[in-house]
Amino acid sequence: MEQVPKAIKQIIINMILNYEQNDVINKYTGIDFETIEKIRQEIKPKQTKKDSIFKKIYQNKSMFLMFIQSFVKQPWVQDLTEANLEYHPSLFPEIIETDRESDVVYKVSDINNDNEIYVFLMLENQTQVDFLMPFRRLEYMIRLWRRHIQEKGDHAENKPFKLPAILPIVFYDGDQQEGWTAEKQFMKKVNHHEVFQPYTPNYEYILVDLTLIGVKELEQLKNPNSLILLLDKCRTPEGLKQLRELSDDFWKAVVEIAKRNGLFDLLKEVVYIIMKNYHAPDDVITETMEKLNKGQVKEGMLIYSEGLDVLKAEEKGEIKGKKEAAINFYKMGLTIDQIAQGTGLDKETLKEILKDVER
Repeated sequence: MEQVPKAIKQIIINMILNYEQNDVINKYTGIDFETIEKIRQEIKPKQTKKDSIFKKIYQNKSMFLMFIQSFVKQPWVQDLTEANLEYHPSLFPEIIETDRESDVVYKVSDINNDNEIYVFLMLENQTQVDFLMPFRRLEYMIRLWRRHIQEKGDHAENKPFKLPAILPIVFYDGDQQEGWTAEKQFMKKVNHHEVFQPYTPNYEYILVDLTLIGVKELEQLKNPNSLILLLDKCRTPEGLKQLRELSDDFWKAVVEIAKRNGLFDLLKEVVYIIMKNYHAPDDVITETMEKLNKGQVKEGMLIYSEGLDVLKAEEKGEIKGKKEAAINFYKMGLTIDQIAQGTGLDKETLKEILKDVER
């Protein structure tokens, strides 16, 4: 295995924590694949699967383009092609602070190919809204600008030099009931901003809140990205039912675009990981993957939704049984600690269940 200098190893660790793939890390550090994989195995337990899925999906130029052209309603975005996009890896450790970051950054040449902007896409995958998001985005933007200045060297000191524009996008797919409630404008996070407005940075990020996007709206997009967002959104029995009711036109369009852009393997991998995360039975996963391997996306997704529907119904029945048992134990005189041990329910949940129950 190759001996890696400490500074380079830290860069590799940061890139791995930000879900970069081995080929990207190899390209930017020159370290061989075997060494990178060994470092990855050392820190693997620290990574979270959902961020990794997101990173994998939107490192793909086709998927990234589908996303921004669906939700960023600006003319220049609609004119972009994959040729305009250059993936910008999370290479520099000063940009990456924690393993919560799951940003996908592209350097985008404009339609005339004579300027460039940076486009950020960030997934906020917590059920808790991040109220410091305007600050975090601004801090990240400044660090990217700093890197750009360093790369331009003496040229950046000249009067005509200008910083590239940055379009920050936050994608939220957390709590479906609450939605995103953080401020989008940086100004509004500054005390007395009305008085100090001329002296305070003022920008806002674009918010794509999956909780506010309806199933019908996603269905109308008719592409592999909208299918993945539907799988993310449709987690309840009602949502899984809506998944089964999607039109034949939707499934036909998804298959055609996936074939044209070479996205079938990515779709299969994402579906497999989602089903594993939901603890779907092995036979349901196997049957779903067999259909997808044959290019039968609609049939595979019907098995997927029906399998998860049964699983969620079973989970619901199991929880109901535990609640009934908890109430009976409570009436028998058992303590909260004893009931928690017997049912597997946590104490806070038990207190809520038992608050109106008489001994």
